Amino acid sequence: MISADAVGKRISTLRKEKQLSQEQLAEHLNVSAQAVSKWETGKSLPETSTLPLLSHILGQSIDRILMPQQLVVLQAIYTDGYESHDVTHFVNQFVIDNHLTFFLNDQTLPHRIQSNRIKLLLIKYQIPSGTYAAYVLQDNLLAINLDSEGCSLPSGELEFVFSAYGNERKHQNIMNKMKHYQYFKWEHFTVTHEAVPKPDRQSGGGLSFARLCKRHRHTRHKLPGRRHDSLHTGPDATF
Repeated sequence: MISADAVGKRISTLRKEKQLSQEQLAEHLNVSAQAVSKWETGKSLPETSTLPLLSHILGQSIDRILMPQQLVVLQAIYTDGYESHDVTHFVNQFVIDNHLTFFLNDQTLPHRIQSNRIKLLLIKYQIPSGTYAAYVLQDNLLAINLDSEGCSLPSGELEFVFSAYGNERKHQNIMNKMKHYQYFKWEHFTVTHEAVPKPDRQSGGGLSFARLCKRHRHTRHKLPGRRHDSLHTGPDATF
């Protein structure tokens, strides 16, 4: 049975995730802002003829809008830091009975990234206890359920949640180093072998990268840094 209240809350959440006002969403749908307001407050449901376009704009299937589960993927980005693909709609198909289980590799996604850089899937999801973020590296399993309280996403200062130096074939975790920079409030640093640990020669020092996942305000990003690049990490930095 369709719950107008649940549908309204889901539409409101997805609209805000797309950074649209009620007026802007109404304009895209060729309806009144009052109609959108009625949907979001549970006073009415969208007309059937409106649903395909609403689904496209919000990036969710019609079923996910009309029969929302408690676990919803708000954003899923597959990236190597330079190339990115929004796979939100695709990943949401794997949410079954409020469980998401997804193995990340070249065969499970509709997009491929041809590079030797570290690849990962960044997930922003909502469960009854709040909105959280998680990530999974290539060739690893991601599992999320209603008890999975990952990295919370409050407004606040930048926080590193994952960082590595190297390439896809060989890399090493440098979280301790990044926490050191964060503790002393470094606003930028240059990616060199002096700034981060030197990888094994076989990893290909000339192809080394830093991977910084950022938690700041409402989203997470993957920030690439080639050797000798200057990375800015202050609270106003945008990646």
